[in-house]
Amino acid sequence: MYQSQLLVRITSCLIWFFCSALAQAQPLTIVVPFSVGGAADNLARTVQQTLVLAGKKTVIVENRPGASGEIAASYVAKHRQGTMLLVASVSLATSNIDHNTAYDLENDLQPIFYFGHMPLVLVTGTRTTISSLTDISNTRSVLSYGSAGIGTSSHLTGHELSLVLNRTMTHVPFKGVGQVVPDLVNGNIDVSFLFSSMVVTYTQNNLMKPIAVVADKRLSTLPHVPTFRELGYENFGFNTWFVLLANKAANPQELQDIRAILKDALTDSTKAQPYRNIGLEYVPQDFDRASTILKREIRRYRQFYQRHPDLR
Repeated sequence: MYQSQLLVRITSCLIWFFCSALAQAQPLTIVVPFSVGGAADNLARTVQQTLVLAGKKTVIVENRPGASGEIAASYVAKHRQGTMLLVASVSLATSNIDHNTAYDLENDLQPIFYFGHMPLVLVTGTRTTISSLTDISNTRSVLSYGSAGIGTSSHLTGHELSLVLNRTMTHVPFKGVGQVVPDLVNGNIDVSFLFSSMVVTYTQNNLMKPIAVVADKRLSTLPHVPTFRELGYENFGFNTWFVLLANKAANPQELQDIRAILKDALTDSTKAQPYRNIGLEYVPQDFDRASTILKREIRRYRQFYQRHPDLR
């Protein structure tokens, strides 16, 4: 009798040990709701590098673009075993305003880290004759603006641009900001709002012309480009913020470890350089305010859509 009980206990311990070892061996997946090459993708791959260098297990970045981020968010929300992460941005909040998505943002996902934001820059390709907001206002032809998709910051800011300039502009949505670039450079679309880190590179290669920055002050990387505020447009635009979310079944200890690693990286001048290189602007005090900031932003977009119901 005693031997049987001992055998059962030993067997249970072995099963627990192997299950734990298997769980530790499973790779950590970071899901991106946009295609390769955009800001969210760059951020996810920077996080991947940070976690790997900190000694975490294998970290995989998986791109699942489409439906303004709903495909990726639903995929992570339905993950029932182990930890899965999602790099979320504006489109996640805008698509979930009416709770008509395949997941519930508040009940199926948990915000675990707020990264900060990336300033947007209004740009045009060098093949166009546009060089200023005045040129956009005075051009008689119908202009087009490309965005990273419906409900993204580039979409909403482009729409707001048409409102403040009091002119019609055709919206051309893509599956991520990376796909906007070729059409902008080739002159297939007239203008777009892109991230400063992208704009710097293409400007240096004489492929884009920056017109104005959506920021409170000029950017050190584009010091010659005025802000919308300087040009007379106060409180203009929607900068792109980023929140890291996890599925509800995520391991609490693992999430705590990930938060600690990211805080350490972003507050260390050397480790933080890759994040600065992709144009991320942040305040360390906001890292733990992911849930509060996300709720605040959802309220902001809800109010914006109430004023502009034609966007939905």
